[in-house]
Amino acid sequence: MFSARISADIPVYRGLGVQGISYMHPPFVNWSVRALNHHLYAALAWDTRCDAEALKNEYFRRWYGAGAGR
Repeated sequence: MFSARISADIPVYRGLGVQGISYMHPPFVNWSVRALNHHLYAALAWDTRCDAEALKNEYFRRWYGAGAGR
């Protein structure tokens, strides 16, 4: 997963003055672990100050319930 890279890079781009961002080649089937990458990318594209760790914790809690901690 690219969550560490995404949450580090996107705020830097904003700090450099980037005002827009796009994404190529989203999967149409079998998202698997890529779903988290897309969710985090969209959240940070919308608000670069998003708390990425809190977002990931919520994602795992909602998708995996009691197994989220593992």
